[in-house]
Amino acid sequence: MISPLNVGMMGTIRFAVSGRIKSTDPKLDVELNEGGLNLNNDFLLQHRQEAWLTVVEKLTKMGWTKKHVKDVLALWENKHTIKYKEEDHQAYYPFCSMICYLLKKKLASGTLR
Repeated sequence: MISPLNVGMMGTIRFAVSGRIKSTDPKLDVELNEGGLNLNNDFLLQHRQEAWLTVVEKLTKMGWTKKHVKDVLALWENKHTIKYKEEDHQAYYPFCSMICYLLKKKLASGTLR
């Protein structure tokens, strides 16, 4: 069973810009994709990809520099305040794991100035 609290297990999870999620661990990959989780259904793929494209659009306008990517990454890594039933709550942005993974991958690529 996948546990988001298991750092080693979470370290095997990879994301593609298409929104697809997979694991380098074959057993976990089956659980993610063919088991009860079904994390690559069309709805989730579409919304993950839309979230990524929003980030790409923002960085394209700002410029793909290390500083800008780090600034955007910081926004996605931290909780923000949302209103729910007229009360403030702290929450992460939807699909933040994928966005953070892809931004960190871009920073590690050495292609940014």
